[in-house]
Amino acid sequence: MKLAWFAALAAFIPLAVLAAVKSGAHPRAVTPPPKTNPVHSRPRALPEAVSEPEFAVHSVSEIIAALPDHVRDLKGYLGDWLKLEAALISDPESVLPVLLDRYAREADPAYKGLLAVLLAAHPSTHRRILEDFRSETGESRELFQGMALFALVAGRRDPRESGEPFWPRLIDLMDFASKEMALKRRILDAPGDGEARRLLDELQGISRWRSGDGEIWCYVSIDRDKVVRDEVGATNDPDVRSTLLDVLGKKWEWNLISHVAQWALRDSAKSDRDFAGTLFREFMDRGDRDLMLKGLDLLMGVELPAEHVATVASIARNSLADRKVFLNAVDLLGAQKGAESEAILADVYAMTRNHEDFKETVLTAMISHKGASFEPIATVELTSSSSDVRARALELLAEVNAAASIEPVVHAFISDPDHEVRCSALAILTTANRWTPREEEALRRVAASDPHPHLREKARRLRDAEKRGEIDWWLDLDRELSAE
Repeated sequence: MKLAWFAALAAFIPLAVLAAVKSGAHPRAVTPPPKTNPVHSRPRALPEAVSEPEFAVHSVSEIIAALPDHVRDLKGYLGDWLKLEAALISDPESVLPVLLDRYAREADPAYKGLLAVLLAAHPSTHRRILEDFRSETGESRELFQGMALFALVAGRRDPRESGEPFWPRLIDLMDFASKEMALKRRILDAPGDGEARRLLDELQGISRWRSGDGEIWCYVSIDRDKVVRDEVGATNDPDVRSTLLDVLGKKWEWNLISHVAQWALRDSAKSDRDFAGTLFREFMDRGDRDLMLKGLDLLMGVELPAEHVATVASIARNSLADRKVFLNAVDLLGAQKGAESEAILADVYAMTRNHEDFKETVLTAMISHKGASFEPIATVELTSSSSDVRARALELLAEVNAAASIEPVVHAFISDPDHEVRCSALAILTTANRWTPREEEALRRVAASDPHPHLREKARRLRDAEKRGEIDWWLDLDRELSAE
């Protein structure tokens, strides 16, 4: 069973402390999966405070002329910025010419990129933004290109529905990216520039110290890209789709550009199965392993046209010796629905009897698929020697036959020797939220005597909670316990 709250945990925890002990190591954050929010399917919502903009004191031209010179100062003009966006939607004939002129004159790539996102509130500007994206070249222009590409595939969260306003977070992202890119280029031009390295570490929140012959570093990873990822959605514009594919074929200094392209293409494939087939052929029909891996990653979670399922099955069956290809192909099989993919996954499972790590991936794909015929497989794997496989087997059984899973889940919750499996069992019980007498008794036992202090504390708080179906407190507890 895919536990939605558990998978979403990373989105609720913006800070993660990472550490490594290796000279010259470079930290890298994993990008979580995207949220679909198509720009072409709904208008952008505006806050109530600016839905009817009034310029009683200053005209649009005066407000635009008064905007600050630097991105870092824009947050102090947020009210005027929101008024411009609202006016652009309500009275484009008056606002567009002045705002387009300001956009055309802007030399700072980051600032011009933010203006592109602002202009994109009116669809008539999209062609101009696309042409500017294509015509800009050089690393110094990537901050503009990233925002221009985002502008073409971005929806807009209604500020009334979120405690994290869109524009301040986007301005913060661009201010950070501008400083980071400038320091990286300074270091590239002068590798011995210790001051630039110190400033970059300070900006990125990295601490370093020597330990013997190596170097220890740690940093606080802030998911600054989330403000973009949350707003990227599908596009049905063939020119934009073509541009997104071109982006994936290039290397970028600012990796957000390729991320935006990937998120938008994936969402477009999810909403348009014919386009999913087009992408599949684009990446799978050339016999190139690297291209195949890129395609499998891009199509993660996408349901393909039926004629391509057999090809994915063939890739999986023929790649047991190529771990990465096998795992990605099986993951894609899990997104395919129907009897054919269900039978294929059962067949692939039979091939993994001596590969516990591969078996876990197959079970995870079965959880995504939800095929009823997987119940016997789940039951068999409850006694696996691998704790990861046991945990996935519990989730699979709970997904395909919730009633039959109660006793195995309770048994694992009380007595599995691995606390991670017991945690998985607790997550299943919490998500099901049915609390039979047997489950209540198990919860009391674990809360009183589980050997793992974090699991015991989770069980205790769940036992005492008035509304167990509300999980905000659970996520707060995970943050609290992880920080200890």
